[in-house]
Amino acid sequence: MNDNTADSPKTTQSSVTLPGAAIADIDVVRVRFGQYKLAVEMADRMSAKRHTSNKFFITLLSGFGAFYSLLDRLPPSLGRSIAQYVLPILPLSLCFLWRSTVLSYRKINKAKWDAIGQLEANLPSQPFTQEGTNLGPGGSFALTKLEKEIPVIIGLIFLLQAVSPLFDAVVCRVLKK
Repeated sequence: MNDNTADSPKTTQSSVTLPGAAIADIDVVRVRFGQYKLAVEMADRMSAKRHTSNKFFITLLSGFGAFYSLLDRLPPSLGRSIAQYVLPILPLSLCFLWRSTVLSYRKINKAKWDAIGQLEANLPSQPFTQEGTNLGPGGSFALTKLEKEIPVIIGLIFLLQAVSPLFDAVVCRVLKK
C-alpha cells in the first residue's frame, strides 16, 4: 500500500505563519478572521445607524423650518407671538441632542475601529489599518468632525429665528422714539 500522507494536507494540524507572530494553528486563524469579519460588520451597522439618526434629525428640523415658514404667513396675533418665542426651544433642543448623538456615535466607532485594528494585527494583511495610514492624521474621523458642526449651524439658524421677533420689537421701539 502506497502511503501519500506526507503530501496531503492535514487540516487539523496545519499551520500558517503570520507576520510578527509565531506559528499559529489554522483553526485559531479562522476564529480570529471570523471575529474580524463580525467586528467589521458591526462597525458598518453602526455607521448605518448613525446615517439613519442623521436623517431623522434632519427630517424633524426641516419640519420645524417649514412650520416657521407657515407661521410667518399668519396675521399677527397673541398665539403667533407666543409660538415665535416658545417653539424655537424645541428645534434648539433637537440640535443639542443631535450633536450629542453624533459625538456618541463617533466615540463608539473609534472604539470599534481600534478593536478592528487590534484584530488585524493577528491577520496576514491589515487593510483598514493601511487605509488609516493612507488617509493620514485624523483619517476618516475628519468627516465626523464636520458632521458634529452641522447641528450647531442649524441650531444657530433656529436661534436667529427665535431672537428675530425680539429684534423686530426693539427696532420698532427705537424707531418710534
